[in-house]
Amino acid sequence: MPVQIFKAPKLPDVNANQAPFFITGAAVQVIKGVVAKSFLPPAVTEDALTEKSYLGTPIIDQMFIPKLKYTSLQGDVIETAELTVNTVVFEVNKPRNIIKTSIQGRNGTVKEYVGNGDYQITCRGMLSSENNTIPYNEARLLNSIFDAARQVPIVSGFLNDIFDIFDIVIESSNVGQVEGKMNEIPFTFVASSDVPIDFEELI
Repeated sequence: MPVQIFKAPKLPDVNANQAPFFITGAAVQVIKGVVAKSFLPPAVTEDALTEKSYLGTPIIDQMFIPKLKYTSLQGDVIETAELTVNTVVFEVNKPRNIIKTSIQGRNGTVKEYVGNGDYQITCRGMLSSENNTIPYNEARLLNSIFDAARQVPIVSGFLNDIFDIFDIVIESSNVGQVEGKMNEIPFTFVASSDVPIDFEELI
């Protein structure tokens, strides 16, 4: 059985008006999503895959983030270019919301299932460039995406195909350096999955 490998398609530009945020203190509420399931990337077999990353490794999964436009907390309008990273690894954790109640005279607890929590996503990736040049532009772009005060649409065969995750909210990030390698900038970020709310559907 061939190994399933995914390639990310291009997405249309994202308009800021499609997914505004209301921010009150630490609460962030999403109005509307920007990535639909119709953009699900097709799977290709390992035999059909010929593309490799700058590091010479096979591209098993890609992370594609389309152009973003958002207003910062300082009121500045920020626009970012699209970003494709060929060297990424995702880890997904799925918590469940369960209320446990202790009852006197009984061992253990009574469990009440409430619902599934948000997926917790950890991404480890590498920005790289050819000719031993530092990928400054890609690093600046990635940092702008990390700063986005809104949910971030994401295309990844692993996230889209298996978990139906199309939007994430980035909670923390880390960018570093590799000693002796100018053309590699490793990064990690932690995010939660997001299910956009369309208030028109609630009326």
